Amino acid sequence: MYESSFFHRVRESPVLRLTENQAAKINTLIQTIYDEYHSEERDRVSLLRAYLHILIVQSQRLYDAAHEKGGSVKESSLVQRFMQLVSEDFARERSVQVYANRLGINENHLSDTIKTLTGRSPGWIIRQQIVLEAKRLLAVTDLTVAEIGYTMNFEDPSYFGRFLRRETGLSPSTLRQHIREKYRLFRE
Repeated sequence: MYESSFFHRVRESPVLRLTENQAAKINTLIQTIYDEYHSEERDRVSLLRAYLHILIVQSQRLYDAAHEKGGSVKESSLVQRFMQLVSEDFARERSVQVYANRLGINENHLSDTIKTLTGRSPGWIIRQQIVLEAKRLLAVTDLTVAEIGYTMNFEDPSYFGRFLRRETGLSPSTLRQHIREKYRLFRE
């Protein structure tokens, strides 16, 4: 699968600032994709894939021309791989050392790279993933706080409650109420 570096640069926004000429070329390509999408022609899916690939390659070229090519792609890739591992395994694994081992690097290198490129520690990123999932479960389920804690591999439900209070400033029940009110999520 083709990967573009502009999706993997942590410090730089994946935004292209285009000249009028560049924008006209990209707009023409997007209009072609739009027209093909709405057509009923034979093999349109194959053609759409090809046009999309062209759009990605052209975008990559423009991005490369506008940004320095440096060693940050490798480091950004490490951050992306770390974030992917955390998103897949945060409920079972919370040790930065284990993630570093899985990535084949030492913990200090992982911590330094993550901190440099994101401004946050790996531990903070792991905790925020846990908080995000806890908020989701509080918002969309009627599980008790203890059940959510057990689901997220906290052996002690009171520790889970203290963890959420420390990370969010709110008790789990107040957090549930706040989220449901904010997003108008009322369970019947």
